[in-house]
Amino acid sequence: MTKKLLIFSFFFLLLSFKAQATTFPESEAGIASYAQIANPGPDKLAQAIIHADPYGVLQNQPSHIVISIEKETEITAINGDKIQQKIPVRLYLNTDGWMVAYLHKNEPSSRIMQWTGYVPGQLNTTILQDVLNDMSDKIQSSFATSLKYYHFQYPEADRMTIVVETIVNPNQKTNTFSVIIPGTVHETSASFYCIHGEEGFPSHCTTDYGVDDYLVRRFFHPNCMGKQIDSFLHGQDLRGNTPHLVSLVLNTESIGSHQCGTATVFIYQID
Repeated sequence: MTKKLLIFSFFFLLLSFKAQATTFPESEAGIASYAQIANPGPDKLAQAIIHADPYGVLQNQPSHIVISIEKETEITAINGDKIQQKIPVRLYLNTDGWMVAYLHKNEPSSRIMQWTGYVPGQLNTTILQDVLNDMSDKIQSSFATSLKYYHFQYPEADRMTIVVETIVNPNQKTNTFSVIIPGTVHETSASFYCIHGEEGFPSHCTTDYGVDDYLVRRFFHPNCMGKQIDSFLHGQDLRGNTPHLVSLVLNTESIGSHQCGTATVFIYQID
């Protein structure tokens, strides 16, 4: 029996940043979050550079900087096991105070999912939001505007929805949700994790992530042991204004501890 449990949807507006900074490298940027700090100036650029990754100063101009930062996301399973992943983020800051945290355009938007501290039904932050907040603290600046989101490769897109579903074994092995995106879908991607804690029988198990009748990704786990985290684009385009069934299925006879989750991210525009 399919159990529709632990599925939550989170909605974001996408608002254009293009008019705010002519020096921003929009040709390389994908999904982004941005805000303006309250006390801008050249000194803030110098302070921010100190906190870049080693060899992570990509641009250092009098008017602006671009630096690279790795931000970690971590999942703690119910059995205490943990899995981590470092997400490469680029941060832009100019002397007018506009600060932008963004993923490279080749990265799936789903990499913004922050699993650290995630509680079902409460998505309080994203990787990009964490980078902005961390940097504002480090350069001792507050934000004069609210944080907004924008996708530079899809300027027509005005909406982003993140749907999170999880499976906790032994009582649940399947989780599905039906979704209708009201408009034109520009990108669909997913962030996936799975943690297996005990050896199973038979000698392996798989976790399938699919849409309708299409298997998007299959993860193979020898001996039903180990852990995995990944982000990826969908291999097929989803049509807007059409119902789609998204499924997460754990195939195993093991009675051990298994925990999986996906965050499906839709970038779209209302027609």
